[in-house]
Amino acid sequence: MSRIEAYKYWQELRSASKSQNKINGYGYSVNSMHDQDGIITELFRKIIPNQPHTFIEFGCGDGMQNNTIYQLTCHNWRGLWIDGDAYQVEGVQKRM
Repeated sequence: MSRIEAYKYWQELRSASKSQNKINGYGYSVNSMHDQDGIITELFRKIIPNQPHTFIEFGCGDGMQNNTIYQLTCHNWRGLWIDGDAYQVEGVQKRM
């Protein structure tokens, strides 16, 4: 299967999931690796609508590719990033 065919297949699966109201149909990726940005947003929209949200993320890396940077910057969440790598923590502090 070519990359284009695989992409089209994925889009069909995603569309079918959304029409069946399955959570993976709402997935999209901004900074996450596998559509978690959209899935997390939709889960919290359904479970706890119109509420401020707080997160804790262990192993945040440099803060640029994880599941919470999108929520933090686009949905006004607040939270705590924890990482054992001082170099990564320094990178996060410089960016934020």
